[in-house]
Amino acid sequence: MVGITADSDIKKDYHIKMKTLVVVSALAFLAACSPGHIAANKNGRAEYVWVGCHVVTENPSSDGSYVIDPIGDLPVGEKFYFKQVNNDGTVSPVLNGKPCD
Repeated sequence: MVGITADSDIKKDYHIKMKTLVVVSALAFLAACSPGHIAANKNGRAEYVWVGCHVVTENPSSDGSYVIDPIGDLPVGEKFYFKQVNNDGTVSPVLNGKPCD
């Protein structure tokens, strides 16, 4: 009986780990398809510069720029610290947020 229970526990642990892996992978895949990530992939370099602490006030901004993190688009009220470098090497002003207090 003990051997059957041990095998059953191993199978349960395996299935739980696989379900967790599938859910996490699906979330990561879906987050990479957020509007902000799509815009970031098209509109600039994969390079970011420090702009200091800012709080998101609108997302997207009036010019269409987004504030993103690795999981997806940041909601209003969240903090961000980096801005994407433009294709020409410049960094435009922060329009999506205001400096932290």
